[in-house]
Amino acid sequence: MLIVAAVVGRQIFNSRRTSNFNELATAAACGELQVTETTGGMQHLAEGQTTRYDSSPPTHGAHAPNALPAGIYDEPFTNVLGERPTIYQAVHSLEHGYIIVWHDGLTTEQERTLERRYRDERKVIVVPYPQLRGGTQMALTAWGRKVECEQPNTRVIDSFTDLFREARSAPEPKGA
Repeated sequence: MLIVAAVVGRQIFNSRRTSNFNELATAAACGELQVTETTGGMQHLAEGQTTRYDSSPPTHGAHAPNALPAGIYDEPFTNVLGERPTIYQAVHSLEHGYIIVWHDGLTTEQERTLERRYRDERKVIVVPYPQLRGGTQMALTAWGRKVECEQPNTRVIDSFTDLFREARSAPEPKGA
């Protein structure tokens, strides 16, 4: 009985945290948290193999055998093998509980703000992503989770990071 109470209590706590996040995100011109289907997408790609992702930016799926380190990336990730860093490595980082801040169309000052705030942040990657659409300047992803925003907001990024960095929803949250 005690175990059931603990599980139910954890579910209620997580539901409240997600609800609070959605309220913050909505107030900051972001959409609500999207949960994406992640079944069958944790395998490593073989040498020379590529894949297509069912979300943009990707939140899960087959990926390169090696992950990317946290940090600020000045150029978008490529999907061309042999060039580094690749989108496939980024997805591997998500498998290990990383958060990726994808952005497009930011001002120089907005980019500097993200750089200053997240340069040394554990398990956070910040990278341009020109494929963002419809007035979206920022998307946040964790394994199986995504939120899109009209503009960058460090409070939303921090809250998303608190919720999903090394979360149990990632297949190997404590890796790399």
